[in-house]
Amino acid sequence: MSAGPINEMSDLEKDEHAIARKMFVSMETRRGTVKTIASPYRLSATPPDYRYPPPAVGQHNDEILQELGLSVQERASLSEANIL
Repeated sequence: MSAGPINEMSDLEKDEHAIARKMFVSMETRRGTVKTIASPYRLSATPPDYRYPPPAVGQHNDEILQELGLSVQERASLSEANIL
């Protein structure tokens, strides 16, 4: 059983406490503006930096598979087979 409410994003956007703490960040992505949750940390000397939006689905597949040791041909084969 939950110890508190389980909120949808629309519920959080109306929450007085979340609004007062500026808990939302809007970021531009390839598909438009995305509203997401801000960092809960409030450190004056090192505030959070929101330089990058959340990645699109599959955006980093190639880099991850390369780090795992798959060759260019293996990665291309996965893509051609619609596995990725």
